[in-house]
Amino acid sequence: MHFSGFVRRGIRAGIFLALLLISVSVRAAEPVWGKIQWDMSPADVKKLYPKATDSEPQPGKHLLKIGDVEVAGMPLIGGVAFDAEGKMRAIVFWAKSGDWIDDDKASVLQEWLFSKYGKPVLDEDDRDRRHAQWNSPNGPIAMYYVFSGRDPITNKKSEAMFRLEFQPPAPAASAEPKKE
Repeated sequence: MHFSGFVRRGIRAGIFLALLLISVSVRAAEPVWGKIQWDMSPADVKKLYPKATDSEPQPGKHLLKIGDVEVAGMPLIGGVAFDAEGKMRAIVFWAKSGDWIDDDKASVLQEWLFSKYGKPVLDEDDRDRRHAQWNSPNGPIAMYYVFSGRDPITNKKSEAMFRLEFQPPAPAASAEPKKE
């Protein structure tokens, strides 16, 4: 093989790697939900959602309620959770006060997640609760649903607690050994 063949292969490999790196960096900058990205601060989220309100402060936690949102055609309340340092920890959704998420509605949300992210990596559904988790390029997504009982007329399960949570991806393992 001639020297020019090696050069052409090297150029092709370089172009391929450059395109691969560009696609990975573009994917990392994709919003997690709406326009929210993992690297945003509380001030950044407030710029996107000017009506966002601070929740009751708790030690080491900060929740910005972004208000009424729609997920899979279902009206929910959205919020963004931060730690004490202002690092985003989760994007959460819960049922509006007075709105019940029954078993059918929970199934609609689960099917929506299934269509978007595929089969859950964890799917626990028993008599009193449902917990499912999906992995996405932007981090794990968890749906928690605890039943309070059954509607006496329809016999459908009704919720006592419902939460849909987008979590940040786990940090990459460091190649450097820990210093003791």
